[in-house]
Amino acid sequence: MDEHYTPGRIVVALSGNFSQAHLSHIEDLFSSLKKARLKKPKSAEYMPSFTLKRKSTEQNHLCLGFPGISATDDSRFALQILSTVFGGGMSSRLFQTVREQNGLCYSIYNFNSSFSETGMFAIATALGRDTEQRAVELIMSELEKLRNDGITADELGRAREQAKAGILMALESTSSRMNRIGFGELYLGGSLSTDEVIERYDHITLDDIKDLAQKLLDPGAMSFSAVGKVSAEDTYRKILGM
Repeated sequence: MDEHYTPGRIVVALSGNFSQAHLSHIEDLFSSLKKARLKKPKSAEYMPSFTLKRKSTEQNHLCLGFPGISATDDSRFALQILSTVFGGGMSSRLFQTVREQNGLCYSIYNFNSSFSETGMFAIATALGRDTEQRAVELIMSELEKLRNDGITADELGRAREQAKAGILMALESTSSRMNRIGFGELYLGGSLSTDEVIERYDHITLDDIKDLAQKLLDPGAMSFSAVGKVSAEDTYRKILGM
């Protein structure tokens, strides 16, 4: 607590129906914290990993990981578009190909985790052992298509409008406003306005998405983990080309 929760690391963000009295009360509560010299943390670095864990579960849970981007990287807006198109919902490529067209799993999606210096982009699914090989083959095929061809103009347009709609709808939530302000102050030195965020999305091009996919989704930097009634390591490595 004394080392990490210091005044230089804390941002207090407020949104909603508050008054100067509330601000004064918060200031009084935090003014007793002792100043401390910030220690520079050890630099973080993505390292490829391969992990299998045998467990008696009904389904096998698989995750393919790639190096992502930091929370302050300007390409985070393009990554949001890429993530939406590739595995961000029922209309995404992964969901349509692996579940809808081939019926190989119930749930499949991608997610992005960003930190101060690095991040991770990952694909997760849960399925039976009898369908996992075909499912992984299809995932790898979709990854290759994304790296080689990028996305279509229609996909970019739909994902962009979805992102912008989410931003505008979030204005109705005081907690969303609070989190946006706090994140901006903590990581960016100030929060972007709604118009500025929308402008960032409007300037994303098809080449931006393709370049980002080629940069991040490198098979040579891929990680893999599986939990359940897993197959032998060599089986997965052969399917993945690792």
